Amino acid sequence: MHTIYGEKVESIVPLEMKLQLRKPTWTEKRDSIRLELECPVSYRTVTSSLGIFKKVSKPMSGMLLKPSMRGLRLLTSEAVPKETMVHITVEMTRLGYDRSYEVHGKVVWTDYSAKTKGFEQGVCLLDSGPDSKRWKKYIMECLQSTDRNWRGK
Repeated sequence: MHTIYGEKVESIVPLEMKLQLRKPTWTEKRDSIRLELECPVSYRTVTSSLGIFKKVSKPMSGMLLKPSMRGLRLLTSEAVPKETMVHITVEMTRLGYDRSYEVHGKVVWTDYSAKTKGFEQGVCLLDSGPDSKRWKKYIMECLQSTDRNWRGK
């Protein structure tokens, strides 16, 4: 009980105000769950000139970090410009798996990381890679095995 202007009331805040919920101030912007996986990769950048000719770079090495169904983070020693197409070979054989995967994507952001002392790129995966369907199936199987509440929706 509280006393307001000489009258005893149960609460200062009306009941309607007690039930109001606030929207969270931060929301997840990613549309796909990340998998805790780090794997060596080799990648090639693909640039086109005049919209006709494509130039493919020599293979360069990097590291794949936290992939998902729709994208991945690529750690490299050189910056890959935004909007660049990349062909990535995920070298799963180096982790003891029986095969590697080749996926294609487009760099959507790039930034220098003082923590890793390298460049990190966000890559949006495309459905055009030779192993894109197999890669998505692999990611889905890994997510299912880590989620105890998976119902196969």
